[in-house]
Amino acid sequence: MLETSTLPFYELVSASIALISFGVSIFLACILFSIPSNYKTNVYLGFTLLIGSAVFLLRLLVVTKSNLAIYAPFFVFPSAYLIGPLLFFYTRAILFKRDASKTELFRYSLPSLLSFLVFLSLHQLYPEFRDINAISKQEHVVGFYTTMILISIMAYISYFCIISMRYIFLYQKELENEFSQNVKGRLLWLKSLIGINLLNICAYFSLSILFFTGQLVIPPLTPIESFINLGMIYLILYYLIKKPDVITLQYLEENLKSLPKDLLIKKSDSKYSKQSLALDERKSIIVKIKQEMSERKPYLEESISLKDLSDRTGIPAHHLSMSINAELGQNFFQFINSYRIEEACLLLAKPEFQNQNVLNVGLLAGFQSKAAFNKAFKAATGKTPTEYRLALRA
Repeated sequence: MLETSTLPFYELVSASIALISFGVSIFLACILFSIPSNYKTNVYLGFTLLIGSAVFLLRLLVVTKSNLAIYAPFFVFPSAYLIGPLLFFYTRAILFKRDASKTELFRYSLPSLLSFLVFLSLHQLYPEFRDINAISKQEHVVGFYTTMILISIMAYISYFCIISMRYIFLYQKELENEFSQNVKGRLLWLKSLIGINLLNICAYFSLSILFFTGQLVIPPLTPIESFINLGMIYLILYYLIKKPDVITLQYLEENLKSLPKDLLIKKSDSKYSKQSLALDERKSIIVKIKQEMSERKPYLEESISLKDLSDRTGIPAHHLSMSINAELGQNFFQFINSYRIEEACLLLAKPEFQNQNVLNVGLLAGFQSKAAFNKAFKAATGKTPTEYRLALRA
């Protein structure tokens, strides 16, 4: 039972928000799990939402001296470590269409397993962990453990949030003028999601420091963390209602790949329907940029961008993008990577490159990393660079 009758007014408000948030989180998670997707984006986001609300609900159980607070940490603290990896997996899947591997899931879940074993040991060794009064007052070893585990969780989540934000800005930098409205909306959504989680981390981290330094005797439920938690829930609710394509876009994009190429081109043409660029002009631009690619090979430069190609050819960037999209059915980086893959195939076939490291071949072809090289190469040829080389030798 929750003893809320003796709570101060602001804690009572926070407790009410915690209960409402948890209920809405379950509802939203069920909706997310039901949305079809070729990737596990909705699963990652749904579990992030549920775990975040469960952490906040545990705070409510502690303050209200519910007996559930004795056992809830067995599950809530270990699962809280997963928020960071889940946000990272979600961001990466949305931007780069890559789900988490089994190895990654296991590796990033190790802190969860470790925290479960630590709490199990403490629960057996110290009677305070089985006393609801000691737990609610956060006395002695209970208070120290809670502070340390919260700081540890916040640091772990922060690490993945920072990596996720870095991915977002790298993606934004690479695409530059290639943004469609959907991509802009997706980037804004991801920034908002990661940003509000970082804000939540700051709130919990501040509470932990205040408690650790003795300025808070009993960590209260504060309206600040209540509204931050509620803010994340209603941010997701807003996007689900107003902009569902931002969350479900991956499924739609994957289905577009199965359409005939002429339909894809018509789809691309509609993107630029309000801009005046005749068919013969687009074809002329394609001839010019193919000549540039053949003669000067700008695709070998890692940092080549749409603006760079525009400066070299004297063609406006949006005309380049429009022509590549409409005539070739590709975006700028797909176009560049097609040349890089062709270059890599030529290098792999040369005798002098037979003993070269695959990474070196990828870098020489213009790719920035082995992962990007492998992914693009396999998508285009159906083989990894190593498999392709072995097939040539056979």
